[in-house]
Amino acid sequence: MQSAFLFTLYLLTRYGDTWRPRGFYEDAFLGLAMVEPVSDERLCREYRVKALPLLGQIVQFQLPE
Repeated sequence: MQSAFLFTLYLLTRYGDTWRPRGFYEDAFLGLAMVEPVSDERLCREYRVKALPLLGQIVQFQLPE
C-alpha cells in the first residue's frame, strides 16, 4: 500500500495541476499491471494479474541487510 500511495502522489504531482476524471488515475495505476479475466461468469468474474516491466522501473524495494 505504501508504494501505491507514493505512486499516487507522483501522479498527482505530475498531472494534478488540472482537473481530471478519477479514471485517469485508475488507468495510470493499472498501467503497472496486466489484468485478464479467467472466467466468463458475470456475477463472480475472476481475474489474473501480472506485473508489467514498468512496475520494476517505478517501484523498487530495498531491504535492510
